[in-house]
Amino acid sequence: MSDIFDGMRQILTQRFHAAEEQLTPDASLDDLGMDSLDRVEFALMLEQAHGIRFGSDVDGVRTLAQTAALIARKKGAVE
Repeated sequence: MSDIFDGMRQILTQRFHAAEEQLTPDASLDDLGMDSLDRVEFALMLEQAHGIRFGSDVDGVRTLAQTAALIARKKGAVE
């Protein structure tokens, strides 16, 4: 697993109490039972942790793997 994905797993288990076995690359935030406020909080935490801004690029991102890939792309643009 990537460091990005591992960091996401840590946030999801510690802050949002997601079950570890649910945190697969193809899992969606819907699968984890996250409501819209949870999603916003999660996005803000990821932005802060990685020094990025998602903006409209997050539209269409559905899975944890897609989220990790977007963060990696954004970090590449920042570095």
